[in-house]
Amino acid sequence: RAQTAARFRLPTNSSLEPYFLVSTPPHDKLFPLLASAYGIAVLVLLAWAARDHWTSGGFGSPELRINHVRPSIGDNLQVSLVLPTRFNGTVQWMTLRLRCEAKDTSWFDISGEDPDTLLFEQREYLFRGVSVQSRGSLDGRAEFSLPRQLPPSSPAAETSNMRIVWTLYLEGEGNLRRSIKSEYILDIAPSS
Repeated sequence: RAQTAARFRLPTNSSLEPYFLVSTPPHDKLFPLLASAYGIAVLVLLAWAARDHWTSGGFGSPELRINHVRPSIGDNLQVSLVLPTRFNGTVQWMTLRLRCEAKDTSWFDISGEDPDTLLFEQREYLFRGVSVQSRGSLDGRAEFSLPRQLPPSSPAAETSNMRIVWTLYLEGEGNLRRSIKSEYILDIAPSS
């Protein structure tokens, strides 16, 4: 008791002294324990980053080009892709997928249901079983038709919670668990 009281400079008959005596004494071991936990967390993050680099690092940044500046309902949408590769191996498959969805963008949904409704989906395969070289590129094309009975994209300034969203997804897998997933929001105009 005298050591604890001297350490915190409390009077010997203080009413706080019993509270300081309840705490566990090995505080000198707490710092190495926290430093070890921090070191382990850093190693785990480095391992995760290395795994992410090796699994998805096989592809560069995709370059997509669309034949229209602002496509409209009823148009044929032609998409060309240039995708740099960073590995020697095989691309098992790669697709472009066009989706039109009615999405609920409200912050809070009291019903708890998922009201997103798929209105349209079209998938086009770009590649299947294609050999690639490091520092090479994949060139592909796909064509989508935008049906006339579907609604255009909701304007950005619209205040409604339900929005029409057109999205183009690029997905693919290569050997050694290399993969790519990208999505692009399209602004589809009403039919002209």
